[in-house]
Amino acid sequence: MRVVVTVEGEVTTRAAQSLATQPGVEVSLLGPSPSSQLEVVDSVEGFDAVVGRERALDAGKAAGVPVIAPGALHGLSGVAWCSPAGLALALAADLASPTRIAVALPDDPGGNESVTFPSPIDTRPARSEPIGDRSVLMAASGDPLAAALVTGDHRDRVIMDDHRFMEAIALAAGVGVWMGNPQGSLRSWDHADAYLRTATEMGLVVGERTSA
Repeated sequence: MRVVVTVEGEVTTRAAQSLATQPGVEVSLLGPSPSSQLEVVDSVEGFDAVVGRERALDAGKAAGVPVIAPGALHGLSGVAWCSPAGLALALAADLASPTRIAVALPDDPGGNESVTFPSPIDTRPARSEPIGDRSVLMAASGDPLAAALVTGDHRDRVIMDDHRFMEAIALAAGVGVWMGNPQGSLRSWDHADAYLRTATEMGLVVGERTSA
């Protein structure tokens, strides 16, 4: 699979580096870029997918190329919500009745609710945000950590890591979803197993705790 990653800061650069280690994936960068390790191109035409943020959405729309993005696709084909929120919703995908789905990010403003994550993030102010058909508690983590947390069915699941690393892997792992299901407009958690498997292959760790 040939993918092109738009250069839009540290997260997309890290995503490209992670994708370059994946079997069956050829990675290029949509320039300008000073990279000497990856091919730099000036168009997304001819690629199987474009990975990135706003620039990727614009380029994918113009060229008719599927997009892998951390938010909504606004009617484009590809995989949406390849983000820490997508990771949390993927962790919740096989739970019959999740009681809490929460995400912590350094730049989130939080809100009037609260949610408790494992230490060292601990209890943080949060706000409820509808994503897909679920409600996700979005919290301010305090730099430099990010977390995706799900509770329910007597199980707690969590992913916690440096926020730049976690956001990059969450974005890059969307390619694993598209490789197995290359059609239509998907959300990362629609194929949760493939999404989480790719994310863990790239270095994220899922912690799980059961309770009575």
